[in-house]
Amino acid sequence: MAMLESFFELRQSKSSIEDHVQTFKMACADAADQSRLQISKVGLSYFFLKSLDLNERRKFDILLRVDGNMEQINNLPLILISEPTR
Repeated sequence: MAMLESFFELRQSKSSIEDHVQTFKMACADAADQSRLQISKVGLSYFFLKSLDLNERRKFDILLRVDGNMEQINNLPLILISEPTR
């Protein structure tokens, strides 16, 4: 149960996007292994963006870059890394 809580409540600290992506992937893998969590690409995208605590405008801008396709979980970190710091 603690694995699920740590995954669903994960938030980016003062770490870089790259570090946060790795933390997110590890938390997701741990939740899947230990709690048998199964989540779609859309769900992963949703929880990844939520973990970043972005404002709605920034989320909208990111989703525009993937044409609103929330299945593009693999592209979201690349988009964030390539963006200039705001």
